[in-house]
Amino acid sequence: MKIPFLPLKQIESLYKLALIAILTFDASVSLAGQFPDGRIFFESSPTLVNFSATFQSVRAWGAKYYLTIALPPSLGAPLGKVTIQQQPNIQTIAFLLDQTFAFLGDRNQRGEKLTLKSTTFDPNTQTITVIFDPPVPPGNTVSIGLKPLQNPDYGGVYQFGITAYPPGENSLGLYLGAGRLTIYDAGDRW
Repeated sequence: MKIPFLPLKQIESLYKLALIAILTFDASVSLAGQFPDGRIFFESSPTLVNFSATFQSVRAWGAKYYLTIALPPSLGAPLGKVTIQQQPNIQTIAFLLDQTFAFLGDRNQRGEKLTLKSTTFDPNTQTITVIFDPPVPPGNTVSIGLKPLQNPDYGGVYQFGITAYPPGENSLGLYLGAGRLTIYDAGDRW
């Protein structure tokens, strides 16, 4: 078997080409996945970090519910919207949608305020949809603040299905899990 011999000039050219390819490729950059029909999806999963309430007693006024999601650098696409679907329970919690807000960080370490394009509610599915403008880049932690009219009249565990979406009409959502709020009747906590 004869091994082909490459002249030194060709080896140097191949070496330079390989070096350029290595230097220009950034492994930390990941593009969003996209199906041929245009639907966009995340390359990795955002993480539901926390879902909590500032006041946990029944009928409490002035409570705020905080939803925190971590966006890993490998996400591949920014966070375009989040849906929050209240699961069936003894009572449906009413929200003041026009008072919804968002920021980078978590409830205890607030960062930059984020602009929301819209916050809507679908009564048929009991789903709140929060759309970011601009979308939130990967590598951040984002929190959404929801303001209920008041806490429910009945104690118990209230669950919300949380789904994250890349930007765009055709984006595929990724279900992150259930956010749980425990609301206590008077005397239940102690």
